[in-house]
Amino acid sequence: MEQSIIAKLAAVQAGNAPNAVMVVVVATSDSAPQSPGARMLVMADGTTHGTVGGGAIEKLAIDHAGEMLNRNIETDFKSYDMDSEVKQGDRATGMMCGGSMSLYYELVAPEERFIVYGCGHIGSILAPLASKCGFHVVAVDHRTEMCESGRLGPGVDIQCILPQDHAEKLEIRPTDTIVIMTHNHQFDAAVLENLLRGLKMETMPRYIGMIGSKKKVKVILQRLNENGIAQSILDAVHTPIGLKIGGGSPGEIAVSVIAEVIAVKHDKIQDGAVQAMC
Repeated sequence: MEQSIIAKLAAVQAGNAPNAVMVVVVATSDSAPQSPGARMLVMADGTTHGTVGGGAIEKLAIDHAGEMLNRNIETDFKSYDMDSEVKQGDRATGMMCGGSMSLYYELVAPEERFIVYGCGHIGSILAPLASKCGFHVVAVDHRTEMCESGRLGPGVDIQCILPQDHAEKLEIRPTDTIVIMTHNHQFDAAVLENLLRGLKMETMPRYIGMIGSKKKVKVILQRLNENGIAQSILDAVHTPIGLKIGGGSPGEIAVSVIAEVIAVKHDKIQDGAVQAMC
């Protein structure tokens, strides 16, 4: 794979570039301008890296990739004819090579991190659950017994460090989900303050939430406001966390939290309530 494609892929997945579409030649017949395995990355601004053959076929591929970006389509597959006698339909290219080419399209988006501060009763259930929902999960706890390798399953990256220290160094991305549920309310407050310090509304993660009773939440948010965190930033924090689905066991709470996170991800919460499916 070309170095320019690798570099741009890394930028997109790190959240440092807009979404893109990878176009891959998966099959050809007779004469075709490229061989299977050739690929092209189409950026949101229409610029490209790599090639699938140039000419009309490449123009069609770029246009379709742009349509996928506009409509947020994750994958697609299309076949094209390069026979000048085929002049109509989706397969027509107007090219005269005489063969055919099949292209696979895949949307490339930033890696969706799910960061859990605290690997206790709820966190130890929430972390693997989030992994099963497609997130890249990072679980943070300083207690060595909570950080045993494999304790939370193969899809969870456990980092053994003080949560507030991790939060202080974290480079927050717009697509991040961050859940705070350590074993100590002072740790929760410190983590939240370290995360919010210096943030603006336009740099807030997609979801940031802190577990706690109404009293705990009120006290912590008031103190953070007194320490200089803007009220608009504090109002964007989900706390207490989780949808009101009933039940208070660690497993039930974890389910309520992941349900809220997914509803926020898909913009299904309006006026504090989840839109009914129809």
